Amino acid sequence: MFRRVLHVDGLMRCRVSHDGRKLIVSTTDGYLMVVHDLDLNRLTRDLLGFDPRIYHALQQRDATAESSRDVFRKLFTARRNRVEMISDFPLSNVPSIVPSLEVQSGP
Repeated sequence: MFRRVLHVDGLMRCRVSHDGRKLIVSTTDGYLMVVHDLDLNRLTRDLLGFDPRIYHALQQRDATAESSRDVFRKLFTARRNRVEMISDFPLSNVPSIVPSLEVQSGP
């Protein structure tokens, strides 16, 4: 028996860190997302309605659209299942697909 805990359009790869505290997700749109302080029992409820593509589109808008971004702000400040979007790629190397993930254990 299985239970879907997260739905992300264009999911390519998904890895859990060795200590089980982080979930790393890559998509066909080139997004990298890290969920910190992972709680799989609450993940579905905590990330309900979150779409990385919509969030990225809101990021691209000017500062007057800040109220639109507030919709997702709680996901980026939560203690449990806190979302981090990785987008600081070099200008000449913006990914369109992230086909593989390797998770290293801590220092």
